[in-house]
Amino acid sequence: MVTHANTKLVYEALMSSELYVVMDFFPTPSSAIPDYILPAASWLERPDLWTFLDYSPSTFIRKTCIPHIVNGEYEHYRDYDLWRGLGIRLGGKEYWPWETLEEAIDYRLKSAGMTLEDAPIVYGRKMQFQKYKKKGFATPTGKVELFSTIFARMGYDPLPKHTEPPETPVSAPDVAKEYPFTLITGGRIRKFYHSEWRQIDSIRKNHPDPLLQIHPGTGMKLGIQNNDWVWVETKRGRVMFKVQFFDGIDPMIVHAEHGWVLPEYAR
Repeated sequence: MVTHANTKLVYEALMSSELYVVMDFFPTPSSAIPDYILPAASWLERPDLWTFLDYSPSTFIRKTCIPHIVNGEYEHYRDYDLWRGLGIRLGGKEYWPWETLEEAIDYRLKSAGMTLEDAPIVYGRKMQFQKYKKKGFATPTGKVELFSTIFARMGYDPLPKHTEPPETPVSAPDVAKEYPFTLITGGRIRKFYHSEWRQIDSIRKNHPDPLLQIHPGTGMKLGIQNNDWVWVETKRGRVMFKVQFFDGIDPMIVHAEHGWVLPEYAR
């Protein structure tokens, strides 16, 4: 719920749904409001087969490390079991012939002459560097195209251009009178992964609070000190951040960290 823009609108949409189900590993704001909460098996509790990694030529195969069901104590069902069960109940049994996730992965590996049981952990071609020297780049011309021949052929503008965002002092000066600063939220935090891991105490203690970077000069004009807690307000709502002075940012821009969630308040 909190990783999409306009959280209030997302919340209203979820609350207006006839049925809202969450399947997750740990408490989040999204899991605080559903009709049903289902415990999800983690990546350690299920096998996986990746054939879509865009940064590697390899196919990654991961086997189950720990059981996802301990009778009488834990039952963390896999996503596959949920969707297969739902699909069968909706009359689509012919689309789910594999009873388990392992069987489904074996089917995908069959053409490669292997099964999940005997497959290596990493399977794929040998990494090659500077392939462009032999084959060129993956464009019709084989070159780096600043002028996109594909876009031109499809009738789109083939050259990159700047489009002003809809709410900036340039595109919306009236809005800027009430909200003079430009908010950016793109920065990531190396200690976390999107909105994950803030529930892990050993990681959270190294970065306990959501930070807002502002220029020290801006802070002085507003009477704000480093480490103060402030409200960050837009037309769509407000949220509280802890100030971090940063002289490498434009004085008219504030940067709020991405993906923050406080699981301690979602339990």
